[in-house]
Amino acid sequence: MRNRVDTMLNMIAIYDRRAVWVAIGLVVLSASLYVYFLTASIIAVVERNQAERKIESLAGVVSGLESRYVDVGKRIDLSLAAEKGFHEVASPRYVSVGGDTTQGGLSLASDRP
Repeated sequence: MRNRVDTMLNMIAIYDRRAVWVAIGLVVLSASLYVYFLTASIIAVVERNQAERKIESLAGVVSGLESRYVDVGKRIDLSLAAEKGFHEVASPRYVSVGGDTTQGGLSLASDRP
């Protein structure tokens, strides 16, 4: 009987050691995952801040380009077009998509506005 109790106590001790090692492993795993996710969050915040600064600088560039586009658009008129060699056409012909597919689907139409 005493032998049997000693055997059972030894088995419990083995299971207790296993339980302790499993608990230690879970703590180490949890700590590792915590550090990983904390680092990933910090990196994401830093990258977001850098992206916001880049967006701000690009918004300034886009604003400058839009202003330039408006200024250039104001300088274009019929006299500039004539100076560059453009002229008005008496009867314009328009290209429309569709129609005969043997010609690539394009057709000329001179009666469109």
